[in-house]
Amino acid sequence: SEWLLERLQEAAVAARVCGWCGTTSVMYVVWRDVEWSWPVRQDHWLVTATYICDACSCPSVAFYSGHNQVNSPPANDNDAVDRAIIAAGSNVTWSPLWKDKGADFPDVPDGIAAVAKEASACHVDGRYHAAVMLARAVIEASAKAMGATSGQLFQKIEKLDEERVLTPVVVEAAHAIRDSGNAVAHGDFVEYVSDISEVESAEVVALMGLVLRDCFQTAAQARRVRDAATARKNRA
Repeated sequence: SEWLLERLQEAAVAARVCGWCGTTSVMYVVWRDVEWSWPVRQDHWLVTATYICDACSCPSVAFYSGHNQVNSPPANDNDAVDRAIIAAGSNVTWSPLWKDKGADFPDVPDGIAAVAKEASACHVDGRYHAAVMLARAVIEASAKAMGATSGQLFQKIEKLDEERVLTPVVVEAAHAIRDSGNAVAHGDFVEYVSDISEVESAEVVALMGLVLRDCFQTAAQARRVRDAATARKNRA
């Protein structure tokens, strides 16, 4: 029926990514306010509504406004406000907005994986200096985890090369991250830090992933494949 089609369409628009948990969920209005005039723009009306995520139960706030001489605000009740906000679509401002929390790094020790994820998230958020500095820290922590505990980071990377933990190309990647992060790590802000670009940050985070692959992930993947092959032989 037309009524059912309308409800389904509304539900599809109402499903949005929660700014807290990142789940695509249906939001329910629990509070709303409609002002015919507001101090910032007195010729505009403002609708404010608080929604609750059905996945995490955290609140999100929606703001939607219009010009008094163009159209009228909805009635000040939950259903009318909800319909107006759904219909407004991209004209609605939501807070908070979900931000990418960074890449996951499976098969990497928890402490190192957490900082690697934060480095990735910093890049996504536009904090390129932080991303590069954290990536450098991840390289040093990974080297220590693999037994290279003596000397500066340069010597630690060389030790991983000697022990063939890293392939030659990834050794170069580790040194590139070290070079990029040195200005931030050592406080050479005036000379170098302002030069860290989005492209450099992205490449540093990508190279960090290669180091983690050689140190931890490839070996873990190989173990799983061997275990699966052994299990098949045992069942034969």
